[in-house]
Amino acid sequence: TVSAMPPSIDYNAEGMIKVKTGDMEEAAALFEKAVQAGPDNFNAWNNLGLALRKIGKNEEALKAYQRAIAIKPDFALVYKNLGIVLEQMDRKKEAAQAYLKYAELNPSAADARVAGEKAAKLMGPGKGKGIEP
Repeated sequence: TVSAMPPSIDYNAEGMIKVKTGDMEEAAALFEKAVQAGPDNFNAWNNLGLALRKIGKNEEALKAYQRAIAIKPDFALVYKNLGIVLEQMDRKKEAAQAYLKYAELNPSAADARVAGEKAAKLMGPGKGKGIEP
């Protein structure tokens, strides 16, 4: 059957199904196809970063998140994911900045306050004071 959706969106959707079944290697391969088919698909770049992080490819995940941000700088979710990967890479200050950006872009999110608190913790005592969601 011929799909009405562009290939990038199809690959991204297939990748999400693989994420739900826990097959991150296959998901990453599908998200890779999605960004090749649609280089401006910021959702696919974000998802590629997520899948890569889950299989331990943090450097590649970081690059994917940065591509998503380059395409859509106000895409809140990618900053949260960026914060997670930077934290795993022990880049605390950058992780804190990413969490703060997420909270700033999405203040009504259920976890926006948590992101702000996480940022303050990562920055250490005395830093990040006065940051309110």
